[in-house]
Amino acid sequence: MTAVAEPPPWRVLLVDDHPLFREGLAAAVNLDDAFAVVGQAACADGAVAEAVRTGPDLVVMDLGLPGRSGLEATRRILCDH
Repeated sequence: MTAVAEPPPWRVLLVDDHPLFREGLAAAVNLDDAFAVVGQAACADGAVAEAVRTGPDLVVMDLGLPGRSGLEATRRILCDH
């Protein structure tokens, strides 16, 4: 009998300026084998850099980031891909 291969986990990038929230969310996401946190960022520029570096499937973005907004970071990430 052949084993059915599990699909690779969804690669997740977490972006929030509150480190405790980000760490708690990362711990919760990593509880499910269908997801793997591949990067974290605390600001828009960091989010864009991490997205380029890690190539996530999913980005959980805080829209109320200091400096540039999460919306601007999302636009930049989408334009880069």
